[in-house]
Amino acid sequence: MSYPVKTLIAQAATLTDTGLHRRAIRLWRNIAIHPDATEIQREQAWLRVEEIQGTFVEIQKIAAQKKHEEAEIKKERLEKDRLRILDLFSQGYTPVQVRTMTGRSRSFVSECRKKVCRT
Repeated sequence: MSYPVKTLIAQAATLTDTGLHRRAIRLWRNIAIHPDATEIQREQAWLRVEEIQGTFVEIQKIAAQKKHEEAEIKKERLEKDRLRILDLFSQGYTPVQVRTMTGRSRSFVSECRKKVCRT
């Protein structure tokens, strides 16, 4: 069943505004090859496809960069906690006390304790 071109354009615009980029691109491509679409509508559809694809690539780059930054922050926090745990063990605290003070898991604390015992 084929919908009128104006309805398809409205649906594609709604999908774009909602942030459903892949679905919007698919619909704009359908509009661009729709037999009832005028030449202006087809040109507009291809321009929207290119615009959305560019935006989508930018969004993916930003998301990847944010994910990388979060991983770096997590590594820094992990190293900071590890050093704090090593310091607490060197002060004579027990593993249970260290777990309570740091909020870290039993396995993480015991792994750090092994490093203290090795040195």
